[in-house]
Amino acid sequence: MKKSNADRFIAAYNQIDYSLRTIYDFKRSMSFSDVVRRSVVLNAVVRKYVAD
Repeated sequence: MKKSNADRFIAAYNQIDYSLRTIYDFKRSMSFSDVVRRSVVLNAVVRKYVAD
């Protein structure tokens, strides 16, 4: 069965969130937006795609 776009989005969001928090040891209380903002400084791939 093919996944809906919503299911694909949620899976990608959760994977990105989990990976960044694990790699950089960010607290669970930090918002996803803050995780991305802080990751921009630390990760070239995040920096490249932050506007997407």
